[in-house]
Amino acid sequence: MDDPIERRLKQALARTDPPQGFAGRVMARVARGEAPRPEPSRWALFGRLLAPAWRTALAGALACLLLLTAGLAYREHRLRLKAEAERARAEQAREELILALRITGVQLSRARNIVLRQMDFRKQQGNVRQ
Repeated sequence: MDDPIERRLKQALARTDPPQGFAGRVMARVARGEAPRPEPSRWALFGRLLAPAWRTALAGALACLLLLTAGLAYREHRLRLKAEAERARAEQAREELILALRITGVQLSRARNIVLRQMDFRKQQGNVRQ
């Protein structure tokens, strides 16, 4: 049951002696006051590699959101203009109806006066049937 993964794991975790001069190099750095640089972790490297991709994806998502918002605002604007035009047409039709009713009222009043005058004339002549 010698699994290749286990074998590689044992090799990676096996104790190894430091290279020649390692202690001297460390002591020289300490004497110069240099702090040791930590090796970047896998996650830091992963994050650095993905950062441009995430930025691009975020920029694309923001652009889509902006376009969607602008489209909805434009649609709302068009609907508002359409409603205002419809309201203006309705107001014009209302005004025309009021004018037509006034004209009709005047004409009916004239016709009534004519009929009343004719009835008065016939009463005076005695030709009115009751």
